[in-house]
Amino acid sequence: MKTKYKNMKVGKKLLSSFACIFLLYIITIIGALTAIRSISAAMQNFYDKPYQVVGMARRMQASIQGVGRNLLCFIVIEDEKEGHKYLDEAREFAKVIESGIPQLLDNEAGDNTIIMDVEAKVTKLKPYRDQVIELLEEGKKQQALEVYRNDYEPMAVEARAALNLLVESSAKEADDYLHSGKEVQMLMNTFILVLAAVVMTVSVIVWMITTRSITIPVKEIQRAARQVAAGDLHPNLTYQADDELGELAENIRITVSTLHDYVSEIEKALVAVGNGQLKYKLASEFRGEFVTLNQAVESIKNLLQGSMQQIGSSAEQLSVGAEQLSNGAQVLSQGASEQAASIEELAASINEISEGVNSNAENAVKSSQLADQVGNQVLDSNQQMKRMIAVIEAIKKNSGEISGIVKEIEDIAFQTNILALNASVEAARAGEAGRGFSVVANEIRRLASKTSSASKLTSDLALKNTETVDEGMQEADDTAQSLMKVVDGMQDVTSMVDRISEASVQQADAIVQIRKSIEQISDIVQGNSATAEESAAASEELSAQAHLLKDLVEKFEIDE
Repeated sequence: MKTKYKNMKVGKKLLSSFACIFLLYIITIIGALTAIRSISAAMQNFYDKPYQVVGMARRMQASIQGVGRNLLCFIVIEDEKEGHKYLDEAREFAKVIESGIPQLLDNEAGDNTIIMDVEAKVTKLKPYRDQVIELLEEGKKQQALEVYRNDYEPMAVEARAALNLLVESSAKEADDYLHSGKEVQMLMNTFILVLAAVVMTVSVIVWMITTRSITIPVKEIQRAARQVAAGDLHPNLTYQADDELGELAENIRITVSTLHDYVSEIEKALVAVGNGQLKYKLASEFRGEFVTLNQAVESIKNLLQGSMQQIGSSAEQLSVGAEQLSNGAQVLSQGASEQAASIEELAASINEISEGVNSNAENAVKSSQLADQVGNQVLDSNQQMKRMIAVIEAIKKNSGEISGIVKEIEDIAFQTNILALNASVEAARAGEAGRGFSVVANEIRRLASKTSSASKLTSDLALKNTETVDEGMQEADDTAQSLMKVVDGMQDVTSMVDRISEASVQQADAIVQIRKSIEQISDIVQGNSATAEESAAASEELSAQAHLLKDLVEKFEIDE
């Protein structure tokens, strides 16, 4: 499982992480909704059961008091018409009392014993109430008052007391429901907190796993890149996977291996040239921009071969001249003159060789400077590419804002069209008086339609612009990566050219020493023209030096 996740593409890693977090978020929402539903159910039970019982009981108490109050008012009032109003109100209160008993019986809350007691007392109260009302309708107020005082009022007090007992019992039950609801609330709060802690813990674990799977290989690749930039071609890069970072690490290993092969081959070539093996052939095949480096090494080797051949030839001529000088003093002057001419030619050849080597060294230095300039230009190009990417990002953002503005324009055009249509309808209702307003409304509707069409066209152009910007950003990113690879290659080329330049300078110094030796030989030849003895001695010394020079040249392995 761990290997499978490691080889997963970076995009899939991020997608799986976000999917896991989203799933945990959904679970949290479901848990919260469940908690809310439980609390809501508890509150609904509180409202449907004890709350309704308490409310109905209090209404029945108030209705019993209302019946008694209206009956007394009817008894004491003199106006019969006004009294019947009180009687009607008493009957309405009686209906409330009668309808309350079934509701109390149907509700599951409350003490059934108390409810049955209330029903019994209300049932006993009804005949006395009806008797009082009947007596009042017959005009027998005194008898009605006696029935009210002796029978109805005591029974009403008992009924109200029973209702009050029911209220107290239901209030206690309501407290129990409320306490149960609070317990459910506390339980749900604890559940949500635990669930939130679990979600946060899992989210942090997923974040850490995803981050480590990306940052660890990136840091290893970054460390390897710094080692290569510092000149270490043996970086410790061990990360291997089938994702993008694994491919990047493998490409870096291949690049470093190729650079190491090139550097090793050039080092072998320079060591061979330093040991006089001018026949040495580069075994590795240089590719791309490194072909010019191969050509530069071959040019230096060919130049040294030509120089050694010329020096060997000159040494042989010098040896022959010295032997001719030793044959006789009588021909010393002529031989000295000829030798001087030969030495001048040799000096000219050495000068040409020296100029060629110096020119090669200068060219190597210029090549190094040019490589630095090219590297700097590539870096500048890379910075410009980054700025271009930032500009493209800004264009993409502006395109999105344009789409939003276009949507608002479409909404405004739609609302304008509706208003114009309503105006046309109102103008048509107005008849002849609204004809001019109808023309204006039609013109507004036509302009709204054009505005909607233009906004749709602008939206399509903004969408195409966004797609083009996305493609440009992809191409710009690819170009920036290629430029960074070119920068790394140019730094390696600069290092190699610097080494070639140092070798060329050393060769130029050696040729300067050879030229000084030739000048010394010329002085000796000119001195030999003074006396035969000095000429003979100088010819022997010159012959010995010529043989030594020839031996040195023969140490170089050159192509015939």
